[in-house]
Amino acid sequence: MDRIKVFHRRTEATNVSLLFHVSPSPEEPFHKEGYYVPSTTYEPPTGMNSFQCIFSLPTNTTPAEHKPNIVSIILDKEEDIAVTNSTPFKFHDSRAHATYYIARLDPSVYFVVIYGDKPVSKESSILEFFNSICNLLRSTNLYDKLNRF
Repeated sequence: MDRIKVFHRRTEATNVSLLFHVSPSPEEPFHKEGYYVPSTTYEPPTGMNSFQCIFSLPTNTTPAEHKPNIVSIILDKEEDIAVTNSTPFKFHDSRAHATYYIARLDPSVYFVVIYGDKPVSKESSILEFFNSICNLLRSTNLYDKLNRF
C-alpha cells in the first residue's frame, strides 16, 4: 500500500485504481457490498456496472468520469492488455485530457493509473513501477520459488 501511495504522490497521478471485472456467470456471484446470500436470486451486473472499483487513490474517490473510457480501452484492446505482461498498455485520450496506463493482473483484475492533462514526464519510472507492482500483486516471485521445488 505504501509503495502505491508513494508512486501516486511522486508521479502526480490523478488516480490509481484496481478494477474488478465481474463475471456474468451465476456460479460466481458478486455483490458490491460484499457477501451474497446464495438463496436469493442473483442478477449479475451488466455494462459499466460489471467493472467495479475495488481500490482507489486518492482514498474515497473512484475514477467515475473516466470509467467509460477505461472500460472501452479494456474491451477494445483486450489482446494488448495481457495477463502475462507487466508492461502497461498506454492510451492518451485528448478529448478526455487524460493518459491511461492499464495492466491486467489476472483474468478479472486490472491495475489502472490515470494522469491528467499535464504531459507524463516520468515514463521510465512508471514502467518500472508497473513491472514491480504487477509482479508483486500477481505473487510472481512466490510462484517462481515454488516451481523450483
